[in-house]
Amino acid sequence: MSLASEAGAWRAMCTNRRSRIMSKGMKPTHRAYKVTERGKDKKPIWHRVGSVWPYESGKGFNLVIPEGISVTGKIVCIEVSEDTHSAGDADDIPL
Repeated sequence: MSLASEAGAWRAMCTNRRSRIMSKGMKPTHRAYKVTERGKDKKPIWHRVGSVWPYESGKGFNLVIPEGISVTGKIVCIEVSEDTHSAGDADDIPL
């Protein structure tokens, strides 16, 4: 199988998984952030990069990072609070 066809198959699988998650109407339980350290005298920069849902078996999580976002380094997942959901903050990253 060529690299291009493998990439296409991977994209299709990810799209199907995102569709199943979103079609169930579940809100993400966590948000994923890329944390960039800036040295000991400066606060780190947190960039939101994705949303997290519990895996169907309950033994893990699905981390959904939209196409076009390249992530390397430290990823931190923070639980979404009820206050955040009710405050009208965006519940997920556009997919």
